[in-house]
Amino acid sequence: MSENLKARKSIIFILMILNNGLAMFPFLGCAVVLVDIMTEVGIPASASAFVISIITIVSGLFMFFGGSLSSALGYVRGFNISILLEVVGTVITAFAPNFPIFMLGRIVFAVGYGLNTSITSALGTIWFPGAQFATFNTVKLISASIGGALAYMVMAPIMGIVGTWRNTYLVFTAILAIYCILCFVFIIYPPGVEEGLKQRKEAIKAGQIPKPEFALARVLKRKNFIFLTIATLFPMAASSLFQTYLPTYLTVEAGMTAAEAASISGVGMFAGMAGSLIGGALVAKTGRRKIYVLVACILSLASGAGVIFFGTAGIVLVCYALVNVAFYLKMPAMSQYYREEIVPFDPSTVAPAVAVVNGIPQLLNIIASFVASSMIMTSGYGDTLWIFQILCIISIVASLLLTECGPRAKKSEVA
Repeated sequence: MSENLKARKSIIFILMILNNGLAMFPFLGCAVVLVDIMTEVGIPASASAFVISIITIVSGLFMFFGGSLSSALGYVRGFNISILLEVVGTVITAFAPNFPIFMLGRIVFAVGYGLNTSITSALGTIWFPGAQFATFNTVKLISASIGGALAYMVMAPIMGIVGTWRNTYLVFTAILAIYCILCFVFIIYPPGVEEGLKQRKEAIKAGQIPKPEFALARVLKRKNFIFLTIATLFPMAASSLFQTYLPTYLTVEAGMTAAEAASISGVGMFAGMAGSLIGGALVAKTGRRKIYVLVACILSLASGAGVIFFGTAGIVLVCYALVNVAFYLKMPAMSQYYREEIVPFDPSTVAPAVAVVNGIPQLLNIIASFVASSMIMTSGYGDTLWIFQILCIISIVASLLLTECGPRAKKSEVA
């Protein structure tokens, strides 16, 4: 590989992982000033929860379209279009005169965010094969953790400088727009890949090679992807409920101060970085995948139970940190399943695999939120959180049913 290509690859690596962090600013920043936004654009109190959750719903749905967009326009164009949609959604949000237009901006942003989630993984497998892909995903997850933490921290200071939440979102728009231009300029295919994809497409069109089975159908036929979806579903629901209700539970039912609850809740994003680093290092070092998904699900159940049953702030903080470590610990292993489960490797299956394993739990997570809201009215916060922790046992069973993939599986076959 030439020095110029190595430098270009490094730039592409940085640009592709940056979106996970930069997108967190318009995604989560409005939560800090939600009361101001509700007053100014007329958001009903009953709809306030959807200001954030609409991103989860729509992005989870549009993960399924990332593969189709990539097939039609190519992975690079699909990636760049997804970033452009994030820019457009953010600027619509900034200028929204009323609630419907505000939500339109959030939806357009979410479409771009969902498409980017699946396309980034597919394009990442092309640029960063083998162990490089595990490193790529680990850094991408760390970028999301840092971006999520900073989104809550910088919203108020930027507002203090620029004056209003609208101007703050215009700052976010400017940052994303600059980033979008850089992506259009620098992100390309590796040498020979674009030509190979075009030749294959033309050969299929001419009937020279059989038309491949629909990529999503190929993914759904693999039991490992179904088990991974189940392994993701219940810890994701439990983690989401902790993010929503933990501060209230700790102050209302566990008897902690508001300062203690805030300290415990704030540890999550940074603990997630540790989980990503540990998972990425172990996957790269050992060649194993299944065991880390299993350990993450067990740790999620045990640490979540600790959050509920221990009354000391210090112990609860450690347990909640472990909940977030567990959530991110399995992701580098899961990312390797996207690449290695279907042999021979086909990048067109990566986007639908990401959509199935992550998108379906995100969509079902909304149902879990409605169920939990009703349960809290009758059973309280602690009992509701505990019931969702117990459901993580189903994810542990699903993890046990996984089969190994990657280098470890190949060694077993040779033996």
